[in-house]
Amino acid sequence: MWCSEEVFNLIIQCEVDPSLRPPATDHFPIVTYIDLLQEHITSKASYNFQAMDWKDFQENLAIQMLKILPPQPLMTKQQFQQAAEDLMAVIQDMIHTRVPKNKPCSFSKRWWNNDLSQQKDALKKLSILTYKFRGFPDHVSHTELWKARNKYGEAIVEAKGQHWEEFLENMAEQDLWTANWYFKEPTGDGGKLCIPTLKIPGEGMDSLLQEVNTNDGKVKALVQAFSPKKPEISRVPEGYNYPKPLPPPLPITPEQITHQIKRLSPYKAVAQTRSLTSCCRNALSNC
Repeated sequence: MWCSEEVFNLIIQCEVDPSLRPPATDHFPIVTYIDLLQEHITSKASYNFQAMDWKDFQENLAIQMLKILPPQPLMTKQQFQQAAEDLMAVIQDMIHTRVPKNKPCSFSKRWWNNDLSQQKDALKKLSILTYKFRGFPDHVSHTELWKARNKYGEAIVEAKGQHWEEFLENMAEQDLWTANWYFKEPTGDGGKLCIPTLKIPGEGMDSLLQEVNTNDGKVKALVQAFSPKKPEISRVPEGYNYPKPLPPPLPITPEQITHQIKRLSPYKAVAQTRSLTSCCRNALSNC
């Protein structure tokens, strides 16, 4: 279907695979194998907290917690540091042993779930069966394939909508800018848009605006706008009477720590533990 002189002798196989036909379409995918040396970047496996058995995790965590010192008043920084390290070690050990890992894939989707995987496998089997009976239009496999494709397409749309609703419901403060970017940007492949042409004031008081199209010019314009040079002469008059400084902040209370724990977003156990540890350190230093 497509070829050039450079890759003509590199084509190993080119054929139609009806079993890979996408849902809600009549197009047959053409699979072309080309002998090209390509460097693959290996993705690191991440922990899938959504697929974890929380009941099993809590039961084993309770058993492991018995191996460290029981809860007791922490009077010194050394005791607090040791208790925090023991708690962190137990939680990290449970994460490594009990939380399943995701299989790295460059085509993975955040909204994908196990139900869609099962429907995809069943649809592929029906596609292979239908191709075998392609000479019998009245065979029952054709009707089953048509129903399975429609159901699979509806499941994809439903999974996307459900994932978006869960993202908005569990959104934290730091995710507001991400959601705003999703709303404002046009629908696409998720890539970042290029910086448009910038207009900056020219030299002189009566000069017109100048357009900046090159990357170097845009970098200089943004640096000058966000990082202006320090003035040579200070604008603060001599002997300025500064207002009284603010009083030191009050010590962090256990109620405030509990409130922050309840505000943490789910499925971020490692980040939550680190932020909680730093919060407790600040509370102890202010006491």
